[in-house]
Amino acid sequence: MSGLAIAQVLDRGRTAAAHAPVAAADNAPGDGEGFETVVLQRRGLRPLRITARLLAEVAARAYELPVWSEIAVYEVGGAEGATTPFAAKIVHRLRLLGPPDLAFAELLPDAEAVLHFIRGHDPVAAIPAVAFIGAAGVWDGAAVLAGNETALAQAILRQRAAWRQLVAAMVGRER
Repeated sequence: MSGLAIAQVLDRGRTAAAHAPVAAADNAPGDGEGFETVVLQRRGLRPLRITARLLAEVAARAYELPVWSEIAVYEVGGAEGATTPFAAKIVHRLRLLGPPDLAFAELLPDAEAVLHFIRGHDPVAAIPAVAFIGAAGVWDGAAVLAGNETALAQAILRQRAAWRQLVAAMVGRER
């Protein structure tokens, strides 16, 4: 996905859907191939249950990162898709703490809103500091983070850099 901006994929998907032949008059938008029931978990909120198909997905799962992150964008079908044609989710897997994951998801009205949702997310603000320290208080082998602000700051900087790379892979770099 690195060479193709997500906005182009979103626009192309909606344009193709608008020009696709309809087999029966009672078909709702998104009742076609690849659409399925998807449940998107959300931190502190009820999950979103939608009919959708995956448009794009990227993940950062480097061993040296204490938090693995994923971004996914969906085309929403059915009646919901008429007013909010897209959904996006961001998930952070806290490797040192285990479940539950931190999950964020929204129904979005257009490609610009998708970009804003993804680019506007701050993973470090969403992730508790203990996720970088872990129950044992260590990460990166011998690096003891508990009480070591420098090591904690470095872990957070690595996480932010990984997030920027993930976002760039999904939506391209900001201009």
